[in-house]
Amino acid sequence: MKLFLKRIFFFFILISVLYVPGLLLIDVMLPSIYKPNILYQAGNGLVQKKIEESDTLSKVDVLFLGSSHAYNTFDPSIFETENIASYNWGTSQQTHPQTQMVLDEYLLKLDPQLVVYEVFPEMFAMSGRASMADFLNATRPFEVDLVEIFEYENSIVLINTYLVKKARKFLGIEEKNQNFKFDNRYYRGYVKIESNSNSIKESVKIKWTPRQNQLRAFEENIEFLKENQIPYILVIAPYAFSYNNPNDVKNYLVNKGELYDYNELIDFEPSKDFSDLHHINHQGATKVNLHLKNVLKKKIKKANLVK
Repeated sequence: MKLFLKRIFFFFILISVLYVPGLLLIDVMLPSIYKPNILYQAGNGLVQKKIEESDTLSKVDVLFLGSSHAYNTFDPSIFETENIASYNWGTSQQTHPQTQMVLDEYLLKLDPQLVVYEVFPEMFAMSGRASMADFLNATRPFEVDLVEIFEYENSIVLINTYLVKKARKFLGIEEKNQNFKFDNRYYRGYVKIESNSNSIKESVKIKWTPRQNQLRAFEENIEFLKENQIPYILVIAPYAFSYNNPNDVKNYLVNKGELYDYNELIDFEPSKDFSDLHHINHQGATKVNLHLKNVLKKKIKKANLVK
């Protein structure tokens, strides 16, 4: 038995000596197309940009959380007309474990009077691997325990990314150029999608099938907000398709908080207000924000009265 344990020990030593340098060599020498199992990059520009901006902020009235449906919908410039200072922490394909990372790092620092949690139903059904890779690639502050990575589907890709990131940081060869392409249409976390016509058809139907780990992380996030006495609302941004089981979506979310479903609250024209099946354009976003700013005014006023 002792001999077996020794062999196992030396096997892991050998793997660590050969595997990590091998990964690093592959990452440095080969273009992305030839290394699908390593997702290292200088960092998703949107995640990195929001880290850098959040580190300079002290307090906001409203904090927006969620996926691209958050950063394509909630425009802080519209809320500023009502003297509401907000910041949009939506990032591409952000699922609830990544939202948890944002809350852990920034909720108390930004100390919002209200959190708007965007709950696009499909984010409950996604693995979150792509978003997790973006967070791993950020320069800081998201330090992730290697054990957490094993919870993700096909986690070897994230493990490789994690190891390459750590190796590059240790050797001082991290890439510094950030992939940020939104400068001319970006403001405080919001990314403007220009209005354009499209050929969207509303006949697309899918079934909502949430993952248990996403439900668990979401519910932990809600409890975290409650524990810190931060008021919140849940918002479903518009989408141009439908579900075969819409009641499952609604019944779950209405029991978790005050819900605003903009698929029901406002009439949209898919050919004019959407850029694709999942995302509204700036014209559609403006419709949402003009309605939402009145909601936020009332919520913030109530929060101030309570304090």
